[in-house]
Amino acid sequence: MAEIVQKKIAAAAMIIIAALLAVPPSAMALMAEMSIEDLTGQADVIVTGQVKEVESRRGSDRTMIYTYTTLATDRYIKGNAGGTLTIITEGGNVDGYGVRAEDMPEFSKNESVLVFLKKAGREFNVAGLVQGKYIVENGEVRDISGEKVSLKDFLRRVEDAIPKQDALLFDAQGYASNTGVSVEEALRRFQLIDVAGKLGAELSKNETGTFAGLWVEHTPEFKFVVQFTRDSEEIIKPYLKKYPELADIVEMRTANVSLANLQKDQADASSSVNASGIHVQSEIDVHENSVKLYVAKADRSRFDDILQRGEIRLPDTVRVITVEALAEDVRDASSSPAAQASPEAPGFEIVFGIVGVLGVWWRLGERRD
Repeated sequence: MAEIVQKKIAAAAMIIIAALLAVPPSAMALMAEMSIEDLTGQADVIVTGQVKEVESRRGSDRTMIYTYTTLATDRYIKGNAGGTLTIITEGGNVDGYGVRAEDMPEFSKNESVLVFLKKAGREFNVAGLVQGKYIVENGEVRDISGEKVSLKDFLRRVEDAIPKQDALLFDAQGYASNTGVSVEEALRRFQLIDVAGKLGAELSKNETGTFAGLWVEHTPEFKFVVQFTRDSEEIIKPYLKKYPELADIVEMRTANVSLANLQKDQADASSSVNASGIHVQSEIDVHENSVKLYVAKADRSRFDDILQRGEIRLPDTVRVITVEALAEDVRDASSSPAAQASPEAPGFEIVFGIVGVLGVWWRLGERRD
């Protein structure tokens, strides 16, 4: 009789196991599908980084296993948790005993990832489970299904999904971290930079003959530098009455050439050289009160020959700089060859509002690293 009962129990167990195996994974999973916008809204932190350590441990009840992943952070897109952070996921292997949690992401040492994270005390959980982890390689991100997309396009979509106020706070946190000030002070400086942008635009429009540039310096002292070719103290007075919040943090300097003349010299030099068949790029350096003309190393010898023969003429304000290769797309000072060679160079040609702030502290961050 006992033998018959045991056989029935075994048969029933086999039926249950077979039934479970017959259920497709999609039917077992309870995970709700989430869009990038959903993940972005749910995450406290969005960051790229490299996995440094992966360690599984038993929980306090000794029945569950958890895996602790140490991530060396590279770039924060939302939030900030310092240079390293710890991600906790359910499942793992300890002493030959393994637990696999459905829909939980798994991490491997040395892999580069982009993750959407939610705070869990001092550590973090992955938002959206496996949907919140992406592999980063060769300028692309890959999700759990293997689908790939350009990292640049992916980040743009994530950034577009972050509310403006959150993005501003994130910028302030990054700026504060890189300059050693409080987040409140960073936000105050952002407001001042926005005001200085209006000042710079007015000076550029109204004082064409003498205005030679405006930029912000962040360290060791936060201030705005304004240059004129003459009569700087007299020219600036009515503007500081309009913008009194800048009165104590503006430093006046004298330059030889106005910004308008530098812009003309830049256009003339670039046009002349490009017409000769040599492609160049250029930018105005208000700190040096000059124009920088970038020539690729492969073209420098031909450039010098043409210049010596008088086929091209360069104004005295132009400084020729040889680079290994020209940038593919120079959209602003921070992407130019000069900025790439010297990312610590502070400030802008003219500050046009708070939009320029992000470029400032990213460049400061590059210097720190």
